[in-house]
Amino acid sequence: MNEKEKALFLFPILLIILFGFTCVQAGDDRIDLDAERYLKVNSKVSNGYRFDLIEPKDFYAPRTDGTTVEATNYNDSRLIVTKDGGKELVFTESVSYQPSFDNNEVLSTDYVLLRSMTGGGSCCDEVAVYRTNPTFKKIYEKVLPAAKAEVVGLHEINVMKSSIWNTAAIPRSQYRYDDRIVNLKLLSASDLIIGTVIKVADGDTVTLKAEETAYKIRLAEIDTAEKDQPYGLDAKNALAKLVLNKKVHVKIVKKKDRYGRVIGRLFIEDIDVNAHMIAKGHAMVYRRYLSDKSLLKLEAEAREKNLGVWALPEEDRVPPWIWRKKKRK
Repeated sequence: MNEKEKALFLFPILLIILFGFTCVQAGDDRIDLDAERYLKVNSKVSNGYRFDLIEPKDFYAPRTDGTTVEATNYNDSRLIVTKDGGKELVFTESVSYQPSFDNNEVLSTDYVLLRSMTGGGSCCDEVAVYRTNPTFKKIYEKVLPAAKAEVVGLHEINVMKSSIWNTAAIPRSQYRYDDRIVNLKLLSASDLIIGTVIKVADGDTVTLKAEETAYKIRLAEIDTAEKDQPYGLDAKNALAKLVLNKKVHVKIVKKKDRYGRVIGRLFIEDIDVNAHMIAKGHAMVYRRYLSDKSLLKLEAEAREKNLGVWALPEEDRVPPWIWRKKKRK
């Protein structure tokens, strides 16, 4: 092991010391604080984020008199998430007894799934889901009897529960998922384009590069002022500031319109760009193609606050679809 590898290995251990690894409470007479406690580390890497599960090697530890005693508690393990080769601490929290990483290699490696025991005997499992693309975020946590999580689609995570407390004994072919517990389906492979915005044409049209393919994307259900229309340049600049040269997800609404563009909802991290443009007054709801009625409320609020285009004199607030129609005539 070279010096760099030693440093990376020792970093989580040092963090444990800094963050106070033990969760034993004063007065907990089940725990012998003088027992020798050895640690073990289980690690996983996802999109540059390193997950270290650090826990006591054994639930019971030997004492000097030859007897054994409980040397840990059900909250005595820790998850530490770092990036940049361990240089930056991203996230840390205590986790329950016997934590382990569940399956997430089916189609997507953008999530890390963690399972641990939360009580005595065969009581419960705690399932947690952490997203690592485009950024780190803990997106789900739930305690269930005998629970197990698995990615079953590109961005679809289901959780199973079973009357059999040992879920490891259940063959994968017999997994039974319950969507009523959780179905974190975001987008399936056929509905999704992931890439970088390389050009912003106006307030509702961008060009996105995914691998070696360029896609022209028309933002669904919104319409912004044309370039030669009042607020046209402002809308373009607002969209460019938000997405240009950024990695985005496009949820496809229509694969191709008559101009060869993909119609879709644009997302950057947790921001719904289409809704954002409406909420900030940079766009109007394109009622002819509207399916998400929540956009109407956002538009009404922006109008009431005189945001963006709604701050213009009324004669300059011509809906873009009417502006285009008049120009054609």
